[in-house]
Amino acid sequence: ILIGLIFQRAEVYNVTIYVQQIVVTDIRVGDELYSTYYDEQENIYRINNPEKPGTRLDLFYIPNLTVDILYQVSPYEATNPSVTFYGDPASTIAQVDPITGRVAFLDAGTETFTLKANDNSNKTAFVRLRAKPNT
Repeated sequence: ILIGLIFQRAEVYNVTIYVQQIVVTDIRVGDELYSTYYDEQENIYRINNPEKPGTRLDLFYIPNLTVDILYQVSPYEATNPSVTFYGDPASTIAQVDPITGRVAFLDAGTETFTLKANDNSNKTAFVRLRAKPNT
């Protein structure tokens, strides 16, 4: 009976909990943290303008501008909560590190990035960032 209970208990821990949703929570620019909002018309996350909530905030492009895409998955107890970040590898606007989510802007412009769950759930989220010319 004891061996049966041990194996039965082990089965509980073999349950895979898949990611059900990826939420882009914030965009970090240096020491500044900007919240995001979900644009339901385009199914995409954008940086929230703190002066006009629910509207897009554009960053000012400067050479070597880097930002970090921060996210959360639900449920929080997902077996594999990691994601991979994707962008257009041929983009001349911005490139993203697939593991860290750090975006390096190469020029002013708009770029869209995809976050994809690594647990075979096929859950994705999209975030669009814009760096406008600093004039």
